[in-house]
Amino acid sequence: MKIWSDEMSEDESGNDGGFGNLYRAREVIFFLVFVLLVVFFFIFLNQSEDQIPNKGSPGNLPSYAKLEKEIDLLVLEIRNSGALPPLKDDFEMDESVDLVSQDYNIVLEHEKTKQYLELILANLQKDFSEEWKNRVLKLRLYDDRFVGRTNNAFALPAETIYVGTTQIMWANNEAELAALLSHEVSHIALRHVAESRRIVKNLTVFAQKAFVAKDFEKVVLLGLAAQKLFGYNEFVGILPLEHESEADRNGQTMLRNSGYDDLALASSLERIEKIFNNNLFSQIVQKRIRDLKNNSKDKSDLNGRGKTFIVSKEEDLRLVQAALQQFLNDLALK
Repeated sequence: MKIWSDEMSEDESGNDGGFGNLYRAREVIFFLVFVLLVVFFFIFLNQSEDQIPNKGSPGNLPSYAKLEKEIDLLVLEIRNSGALPPLKDDFEMDESVDLVSQDYNIVLEHEKTKQYLELILANLQKDFSEEWKNRVLKLRLYDDRFVGRTNNAFALPAETIYVGTTQIMWANNEAELAALLSHEVSHIALRHVAESRRIVKNLTVFAQKAFVAKDFEKVVLLGLAAQKLFGYNEFVGILPLEHESEADRNGQTMLRNSGYDDLALASSLERIEKIFNNNLFSQIVQKRIRDLKNNSKDKSDLNGRGKTFIVSKEEDLRLVQAALQQFLNDLALK
């Protein structure tokens, strides 16, 4: 299974000074969405009622459908215009953001847990493409019980994966941890951070051009497109929901190819979803669970459900969890 090629096109090589820092990207997104939606509100506030497309009115349905089509086309343009940042940027950002992340998060050194995760990652990696089989992926364990979201994990742009302690402690089996790692590796392999940077750059440039041209209709459409890409209904961290779905699908394929239960991530997400008690994040997680189950059903004739333990036994996982819990308890006493 080929998940990423090291080859770069001519467009991807060379310098690219137009892209901002990853941590600035979050602020840019929030500011841009806020400004555009405020403009959207005041412009439409001054419009007569018959000029406002009303989704709930049958008479206005054609105009609403036309507006939706324009927004969808604009979303595609925002996502795909221009080249991605050069591949070398991913590694440079990974190194710099890793330093910041180690300050922002409580990074832990627990060798037994790290070795267990590396064993699972090695099993996944044996089915990677030739470029990835020997690639060193760095794992960092951090305490997510009190700072940031619990049951969390995240990948940096090129080679570093952070895994929260609650992910380890709550895992029912090896396959669930393999699912977590395959999902985060997929974000790296699919260059989702690079894609997000391109989206932010295009949104900024398009909005500036629309304001200069006093094309307020375009400003409104950009606001709606930004909401569709990063808005409250599709926002996960600083990545569009579509990136999460892509990582789910790619990670599920990795699991299946490695012999694991391809519903392991869905099982893990079902437990996490109960924590959020039907709020917005819960709705997003429910959609991801449905998609994973549907995809597994479509492929069931190929591999079946697979195994929950491959490189370890259940008692091995319980020993790791017990050792990690004792380590956290001892840490709290210091």
